Amino acid sequence: MPDSANTLDLSAALDLPGGLRRVAVQAVQWQYEAILKSLVQQFEFVDDQDEDPIGPVLSRPGHRGEPTRDIDFKAHSALKEFLRRRWVLPHNYYIIGEEANEPINLRDQNAVLVRSDPLDGTTNCVTLLGSWATVVCFDVARKNRPGRFRHVAGAIATSAGWLLSWSVWSDYRPDGTRNSFGKTTVFLQSIPIHFFSSGEPARRWQLSSLTKGNPRRLAAVCASASRRAEVLQRFQADMDDTWLWSGAGNPLGPALLAGELGGILEPSAVTLHDSAFLIPFELLGGTTVTLDGSPFSALDAYEAAATRPDDQPIPPFLAYKEPRLAGRLGLLR
Repeated sequence: MPDSANTLDLSAALDLPGGLRRVAVQAVQWQYEAILKSLVQQFEFVDDQDEDPIGPVLSRPGHRGEPTRDIDFKAHSALKEFLRRRWVLPHNYYIIGEEANEPINLRDQNAVLVRSDPLDGTTNCVTLLGSWATVVCFDVARKNRPGRFRHVAGAIATSAGWLLSWSVWSDYRPDGTRNSFGKTTVFLQSIPIHFFSSGEPARRWQLSSLTKGNPRRLAAVCASASRRAEVLQRFQADMDDTWLWSGAGNPLGPALLAGELGGILEPSAVTLHDSAFLIPFELLGGTTVTLDGSPFSALDAYEAAATRPDDQPIPPFLAYKEPRLAGRLGLLR
């Protein structure tokens, strides 16, 4: 596993969100390495028809999306091993998300939810097409509102070699609604393999705003034929050669925040872990609307459904940087 995990520095007493952001970064690195090792194994066993190192395994009850495969299981196991070895906070953690749904003690005021999608885009990964990601998010119990959690940190590592991470410590009003994001940080960094040919070390940039992007360049998340049909039926008249198609949303996160991608269209309701990239996008001032043009806060929706990992509380949406893109699709109010 990555050497960086041997020197875990949380500084938890001084900066819980920042400490958990660093834990999320290291956790996705462990999952990332497990995924790459599993991919290598498919070549080691290519001549043995009785072995399928990335074949199907039993999916947990409530699991959504494509059937769980061995490569998903190995990435999830890497997260559990990482937490077993490196968790030093005086908090009890509960792993939830795509491959796990541990029972949560809602009266535990030291609870931390570890929300994970070990491999978002499994089919893209095992076919070596790229455009996959691994995700870890952390939510902590709100002391004065039992059973409610605040999102504090997360990280997404993508097959393209980018690692997006963030931390946030929201301020809340007496009625429990969010007043402001408080202190936030968003980082984009390269995974060491990204610069393997030049020997460059890993690099990290702090993002203070979104890049302008191309207001015509849009990616539609359509892993299934039914999703593609939905998009074609409604938006075909607006399509041109700048549209991109993707089998997963989280791998697009770095492109949306820091690249030329102008927006992401998701035609179906999705889980919290499948839409994790919307949180740093919102922290940097990005706008997300439903497909009837109504703005909404992905972070508010995330926290409202934090303890229900199998729900799909994020409605079909368009996340965009410039109003021109929403206006072109008839979604600007």
